Amino acid sequence: MRNVIENIDFKTHVSICCVGDPQVEVVHDSSAPLGKVCRNTFDRGGVGFSDVSGVHALDINDRTLLGYGLGVQLNTIRRGSGDPIVFIHGMGTAAWTWDACAEALADRYLTIAIDLPGHGDSACPEDRAAFTRDAALADLDLVLTELEGPAILVGHSLGGYLALAHAATRPNVARGIVVLNTGPGFRDPEKREGWNDRSRRNAHRFGVPERVVDLNLQQDSVVMDRLAETTTPTLVLAGGADRPEYTGSGQYLERKMPDARLVVLEDGGHSMHEETHVTEVAALTAEFIAGLS
Repeated sequence: MRNVIENIDFKTHVSICCVGDPQVEVVHDSSAPLGKVCRNTFDRGGVGFSDVSGVHALDINDRTLLGYGLGVQLNTIRRGSGDPIVFIHGMGTAAWTWDACAEALADRYLTIAIDLPGHGDSACPEDRAAFTRDAALADLDLVLTELEGPAILVGHSLGGYLALAHAATRPNVARGIVVLNTGPGFRDPEKREGWNDRSRRNAHRFGVPERVVDLNLQQDSVVMDRLAETTTPTLVLAGGADRPEYTGSGQYLERKMPDARLVVLEDGGHSMHEETHVTEVAALTAEFIAGLS
């Protein structure tokens, strides 16, 4: 579906490098009204990420934006080359949370870390409908369609749940998923609403506008209901020093999914992928991908 965006002054997009990391490139349009950094939604006929200077990410002739019902643009940070890995962060963080892991893997893979809507340099629409699970999955779909082959999804916390939801609702799209300190949600409506209430109460802790916390809310049990038929190869990582429910969730995923394996990392906290267990998370991810081929 092509959604018309009216009255947008599209400027030239230029390729820039992030200071301190020559491998990192983003596409930046300082005047973009829908977000500071535009993803490279470029022509699939041969425009590569390294040669996008002067190329418009949007079709200026009819001023349309592909795939976005609300015109949300996702910022991405890319490193390296090879088979793609797409990193999805948790609530209240951003693509930067994956910097260390992405750098550790960029010598072998194309790593793509996204900013979810309302986070980092991605747009933050006023419409709450932009901040639902299904809207976020649709945004992720557009990132994936730009790639030359199926990606590995790596998600932390909320990002891990989104990776599970993507695999549950889009069979065989992702090559595999790696999830850290996350769970599949709740089948019991009361427990689900309890989670949602806690998320709303803690909105101020996430450092994002209140409406953005809707991304963390769960409206159904689709992931739980489809675990037994979700055949996407899955690696589950849980921190031994994180809350015990994450290890419990990992054990549940390993038991219920046809092709899931749990690894508990000793002394790993909730954000162990940022500093304390970068080497382990990167190595386990690479080992998991190698095992798929």
